[in-house]
Amino acid sequence: MGLDFGVRFFNIFHHPQLAGPNANISSTSSFGRILAPVSTSPDSPAPRKPISVTPEQLNMAAVLPAPPAGNSPRGRAELAEVHHIQATRTEAMIADAKADDAEEDMFVFKDVLGEKFTAANLPATGLLSTHMHNDEGIIVNPAKTFFAKARPSNFDPTVKPVCNTNAN
Repeated sequence: MGLDFGVRFFNIFHHPQLAGPNANISSTSSFGRILAPVSTSPDSPAPRKPISVTPEQLNMAAVLPAPPAGNSPRGRAELAEVHHIQATRTEAMIADAKADDAEEDMFVFKDVLGEKFTAANLPATGLLSTHMHNDEGIIVNPAKTFFAKARPSNFDPTVKPVCNTNAN
């Protein structure tokens, strides 16, 4: 018997960046609601601020193990696994990966939890999802910078991703 623990991080860069929720408790009609996007004007860029957890509270570089060196036995084994997955993936798996890439919030699980699992039906859960999207980049990006591990498709031209990727 075993126990698996997993963490799923979502790419927030495919979604608009939203300002934090209204914290004015005397405004009962809009308390806790996100009322505006973060300004994207080059004259007044507003950096995202953590809502639930800060990078100091959850240092992902200290929590996650360092990735293997690309030329190490473990690094070669991981690349071999990527090649195996690529060689055996089905059209259904590709469709699932693309659907997951397009739905980058917790509502991707509506296929398991039911069609009513949506932000419109669950506004408090929608707000939590928005907070998670905000905090995800703030928490994860420093670890990506720290580890600086390239995606397999960036150093092996035989790896063909089915979704768009970025440089890291």
